[in-house]
Amino acid sequence: MDLSAREEVLIQAFRRLPSETAEELSALTERLAALGNGKNIDWSDSWSDADIREFAAASLWRVDEDERDNLGRLTETSSLPRCLAPSKRKSGRRL
Repeated sequence: MDLSAREEVLIQAFRRLPSETAEELSALTERLAALGNGKNIDWSDSWSDADIREFAAASLWRVDEDERDNLGRLTETSSLPRCLAPSKRKSGRRL
C-alpha cells in the first residue's frame, strides 16, 4: 500500500506514542470513523491563510473594543471603598 507523505508522518508519530496512548488514539479514530458513516470529508471549505489572518485581526479588534468598553465602565463607577469615597452628606463632616 502506498502512503502519502502526510500519512507516513502520522504513522511515525503514532508509533512514537506510549502503547496505552496509541490504543486510546486508535479507539478514538475508530469511533470518529463510525460517526462519519464512511463519508469522505470535503476539505474545500477549509480556511485559507488569508481567512485565518482576517479572523484573527477581527477577533483582536473585538477584544480591544471590549477592553475599551470595560475600562470606560470602570472609570465611570468609582472603585474606591465607601470609607474613601467623597461624602454625600450635606454637612460635609466626615467621621
